[in-house]
Amino acid sequence: MTRETVRYRRDFAKAQRYTIHDLRAEIASNHLATAHRIAHTLKSLAALIDEETLREASLKVEQTLRKKKLPKEPDMQALECELDHVLAKIAASGILNDDGLPPASDEQTALFDRLEALLIASDASCTQLIAEIEKIPETKVLIRQIELFAFKDALVTLKVLRELFGTP
Repeated sequence: MTRETVRYRRDFAKAQRYTIHDLRAEIASNHLATAHRIAHTLKSLAALIDEETLREASLKVEQTLRKKKLPKEPDMQALECELDHVLAKIAASGILNDDGLPPASDEQTALFDRLEALLIASDASCTQLIAEIEKIPETKVLIRQIELFAFKDALVTLKVLRELFGTP
């Protein structure tokens, strides 16, 4: 494997590990143009790292979204399964280093706790926390959900983020 190939595959694994979550969140919020962009990007990156089956699965979802239609669940499951397979294959290759997301700080955990309470209460004042949330990596979808007052979706995304950062 060339140095460039290793870099592409490593970058892919780091950048795409939450793609299915983001894609499903955009579809659930009926942001089909954004979902289309996510599927298109995944398709292009899969081609770049020579993962044809993932490229084909991404293409199928992308084409459906291009028509402004919701992808069928079996197509989404096939895409998710193939992405998981590719990510596992990259991880098993040993090319990933261990510089993932840093563990959550006490301040971040407290922020997540405050946000969760506000989201459960459907309290629009949670929008006042956006400036603090923006400082945390991987929170783009969460912020968009808060801005749209999609509090139930934001709670699901917050739960995923808590798992990623290892916050209780």
